[in-house]
Amino acid sequence: MVIALPVLWMGLEYFRSELYFLRFSWLTPAMALSSPPSSPSLEPILGFLGSFGTGGVLTLAAALTRWAPGRLRWSGPALLAALVGVGTLASSRSSTSQGSARAVPFAGAQIESAAESELIPVLDRLVKQHPQAPLIVLPEYSLGGEPDGALREWCRASNRHLIVGGREPIEGGGFHNTAFVIDTNGIIVFRQAKSVPIQFFDDGRPASSQALWHSPWGRIGIAICYDLSYTRVIDRLVRAGAEALVIPTMDAVSWGQYQHALHARIAPLRAAEYGVPIARMASSGISQSVDASGKVSAAAPFSEDVEFLSGTLEIHGTGTLPVDRWLAPLAVFGSCLLVIIAALPISFVSRFTASTATEPS
Repeated sequence: MVIALPVLWMGLEYFRSELYFLRFSWLTPAMALSSPPSSPSLEPILGFLGSFGTGGVLTLAAALTRWAPGRLRWSGPALLAALVGVGTLASSRSSTSQGSARAVPFAGAQIESAAESELIPVLDRLVKQHPQAPLIVLPEYSLGGEPDGALREWCRASNRHLIVGGREPIEGGGFHNTAFVIDTNGIIVFRQAKSVPIQFFDDGRPASSQALWHSPWGRIGIAICYDLSYTRVIDRLVRAGAEALVIPTMDAVSWGQYQHALHARIAPLRAAEYGVPIARMASSGISQSVDASGKVSAAAPFSEDVEFLSGTLEIHGTGTLPVDRWLAPLAVFGSCLLVIIAALPISFVSRFTASTATEPS
């Protein structure tokens, strides 16, 4: 049981989060460790173990505490204490060893169900309040189509880069849910479609490819809303050399405060896992500026009204993948074997063990 439980836990979590058709990765134990109000020293553990690996280790500690014989039961609490100690040491070292970073100030507006003609006045107010930000971010589905001439002219006149969510029509019908990047010349220089449209929603077709925006400040990966919930989507960006992530998001205000608060746990978790900063701009909150350790340095609240967020992407270099990216698929295979063994009739197992037993001399 001690060996089987963490394997089963990690395998099932990875399966239901990444492989199952109705995959959904919320409510994992690691989310409780992302940007917590206390015990921030546990966050470096996410960067080593990853979200699935952390859940597996916590399950191992629980299994040791419950089923290990005799004094070995103390190894469960000892394992947790060791995690806290290693996390504290890693946190203190990372805070003192971080070298110079490229600071990218950004600002964004939470705006939902607004006419596109309202965007320019909102953007004017935003840059008036945050004139230091060369990068502006608007949420997913801020536009009903592609950026028009007025929006591109605003970028040229204001000398700002803009990332904005809209729809890119597909030849033959349908659309891609797309984030567009407009440069200071008013030219659309990059676009990235959503990789995982929400099941049962009219959310466009999946992206055919992923790439990085080679911005003036470094290589930036752009993913849209729930894309951030799936490690296989963000893994590809990090493997390609992403140094920061920008996430335009549409969380409808009608979904309520609890949904927004729960979704807001994802960005700190991913930032801590990969070691890259994240700018997440949601239509009605909760928008976040998250540093590379998973700390939320600025946030805009859940609100029906227009809210502004400003923050800084502190770029230290390319992100890395935690060890659970290869451990979790192995755990899925191990879980399948355990399920098959558990499904076998006891009589079959008894006959098999009897036939293979060594006869006494």
